[in-house]
Amino acid sequence: MRFIATTSDKMNTIDVVSGQLIFSRDDRVIYLDSDTRTSFQQIITVVNEQTRQELVSPVSGFYFIEDTKTLWRYNNSQWEQLTEPPKENLVFADRNSFPAQGQEEVLYVDKETIYTWDSVNNVYTEMGALNWEPIS
Repeated sequence: MRFIATTSDKMNTIDVVSGQLIFSRDDRVIYLDSDTRTSFQQIITVVNEQTRQELVSPVSGFYFIEDTKTLWRYNNSQWEQLTEPPKENLVFADRNSFPAQGQEEVLYVDKETIYTWDSVNNVYTEMGALNWEPIS
């Protein structure tokens, strides 16, 4: 799964690539590419998978699960998982706002620096500089 963040005026410059998930920051629309590009404008946010599974009367539509970063669709009384959890999560925060204990599979970004969690020594380890490039 490839994730892209952009703006609506640049959507027509991004090729359709199967498995690509694009978030348009200015109009808050999510696009999922398969053979074609599908837009999702009404998305319900759910904290975790357990909460999704415990929904008594889910409505037809799209559900984004915060802890797994997955997108689901509920339609005709059936759940369909549309995306897989990303292999690595990203947290953008001030270094002083990082959790007291991090997670190994997460990349932590503070301005221009990337950190990972070292579970052996229980510390954040600086991985290097993040080179931002403009989205074209």
